[in-house]
Amino acid sequence: MRTISLFSILLVTLVISTQIYAQPDTLWTEFIDGGIGKCIQPTLDGGFLIIGNSSIPWMVKIDQNGDREWSKIYFAGSNAEANFGIQMDDGNIIMVGTTGISPYEDTDIFLLKTNDMGDSLWSRTYDFTEVDSGYGVDMTHDNGFIISGKTISHHTFNYEDIVIKTDSNGDTLWTKSYGRDIIQYATGYSAVSIMEDYSSDFICALDIDYIDGGSVELFKADSDGNLIWDTHLFGGFTAGCSQMRPTFDGGYIIGGFWWSYYISSYAKFSDVNSFGSTVFSLTFGGGQYIYDYINGVRQTSDGGYILVGLHEQPIGSGDVISIKLDEYGNTIWQKNIDSGGVDDCFDVIQRDDGSYFAIGKSSVHPGDTWLICIDNDSLKVFDTSIFSFDNFCLHPPYPNPFNPETTISFSLPKAGKIEISVFDVTGKKVAVLASGEYSAGNHVVKFDGRDLSSGVYFVRLNAENRNFTKKCLLLK
Repeated sequence: MRTISLFSILLVTLVISTQIYAQPDTLWTEFIDGGIGKCIQPTLDGGFLIIGNSSIPWMVKIDQNGDREWSKIYFAGSNAEANFGIQMDDGNIIMVGTTGISPYEDTDIFLLKTNDMGDSLWSRTYDFTEVDSGYGVDMTHDNGFIISGKTISHHTFNYEDIVIKTDSNGDTLWTKSYGRDIIQYATGYSAVSIMEDYSSDFICALDIDYIDGGSVELFKADSDGNLIWDTHLFGGFTAGCSQMRPTFDGGYIIGGFWWSYYISSYAKFSDVNSFGSTVFSLTFGGGQYIYDYINGVRQTSDGGYILVGLHEQPIGSGDVISIKLDEYGNTIWQKNIDSGGVDDCFDVIQRDDGSYFAIGKSSVHPGDTWLICIDNDSLKVFDTSIFSFDNFCLHPPYPNPFNPETTISFSLPKAGKIEISVFDVTGKKVAVLASGEYSAGNHVVKFDGRDLSSGVYFVRLNAENRNFTKKCLLLK
């Protein structure tokens, strides 16, 4: 049942240029029965998929209002657990996770493909040693898949990262491990999150454990699995990556945590450019016997970021934490949300009206997904398509919605190098409309979407290291 939030609201105002930001309301929350969602993803029709687990893998489709359209469960073997999934350009859905006899005896990685209504088409399992776990998946340019995970041997008790490249049927083309090539003398490696970028290379986040600490690393490899670069993100007594997602400019954002011995943990967020260099890295919370984690990250339509996770004080209590950042990493607002029980939050996504859906769990309704709608209307956030720095301006696309073509106009106060790119809702670059030196004045380009699927797209103007973004809707 949907409930209106009665949470107390601490108003925080922050002056950024001439804009005032206030802490948002929680519009409503509800519990979706049937399973606990671990990730929420956009669908081609403007709705959302929630992928998670009951006692077995589970998936539910909801609309923009949070109303359930359908839900399905999947038998992928004993003790199966789904960890991540996406809807692909053809409407089909791919899901990755772990299945086996026991989490501590013998498990395999599973890959499951369904149609757009969640009906199973096929499944595959991948067996390497005694204990194998699958954490991330993405579709590749050749219609195959790239999978990330880890494998553990009971004989050595060491664990290795594993990356699997498959064809469109899920059959293995190659497998590789990268951890020991990056840091040779660690005790364990996990390939946590993975995705293919615009150049058909892939990016993967690694958790690495040492005898006396841990770190999160990021690496890029080509489509054949050859390592291109790697970079260190953060570390501590122990550290972990919860999620990685793409940004509009071809970079990556990573959420996670690092522990300061056993008395506290700090939430971490890093923004990395397409070359692996850190743009900024932020730390939140922490303090003696305070435990904070960032679990879900997204770039928002204004070029900023929304983060969700867990705040524990003391350990075992648990409130949901949500943080909104601008594009430079400055905190706009931060909100704690309490259901009255022990809570956690795993993922977040922006809705068409600018508000957010966050998914998590609560001890008030054990075994169900806690769906939280966080308001954005109360925020006087600048619209980067009309708010100008030195009279740079990206005008709204017209017509909008459109099929198959819309016009993009923009204004430049002086000559300079610019790029106008288009990104889909997953953050992947799908088109470059303009690139190079342009004179001062007004300019017009066309966005032709005839080869793209229906859905929401973001047009971004990059000029003098500033980004201006506008949303448009392709309807076929």
